[in-house]
Amino acid sequence: MFDVANEMEDVRFFNGEYGIYTAKTSPGRQFMMVDAYFEHQ
Repeated sequence: MFDVANEMEDVRFFNGEYGIYTAKTSPGRQFMMVDAYFEHQ
């Protein structure tokens, strides 16, 4: 995933060097990740 917005929900990442690669979210807003699963990152 590249340049995500402000929320991610119910996501799964398998293998790979990076699951999420991002810079800034929308100005003045925080990033929220809910129900995320990472395996072999």
